[in-house]
Amino acid sequence: MREPIPVVIDGKEQKLDTLFDSGSHLTLMGEKTLREFFGETSTKKLPQEKTGLTINGARVRIDSYVEAKMVIRGYPIVTIVYISEDIKRKVIINGKETKFPDLIIGILTIEDWHIELDFEQGKVKSCDGTVLVI
Repeated sequence: MREPIPVVIDGKEQKLDTLFDSGSHLTLMGEKTLREFFGETSTKKLPQEKTGLTINGARVRIDSYVEAKMVIRGYPIVTIVYISEDIKRKVIINGKETKFPDLIIGILTIEDWHIELDFEQGKVKSCDGTVLVI
């Protein structure tokens, strides 16, 4: 599911092309995208870098993160967005050039904030922030 979502990082708000991806573990953004939309933003370094795989099989290094605020279906959330300088703006999938989403919201954020996805309609159904705390 892909839709524009308003995102605030370092006090600056931008509407980002956002992919809600239940197959992705992390919420992720490319460093070039971060700089393009939010300018000189301070990131925090991870204690140990991670390696991820994109949909086209490319390995990406993830070494920093930012805190982001966004509103999904009227509900405000705060989440960590992991940053990778290896993520390209366009990728080749099945021989076709495709624009990579500005932001990927992974399953951890989806579950943390109880974001309900409607796979039949291909859209975000709701977000109510209900969390299980047992």
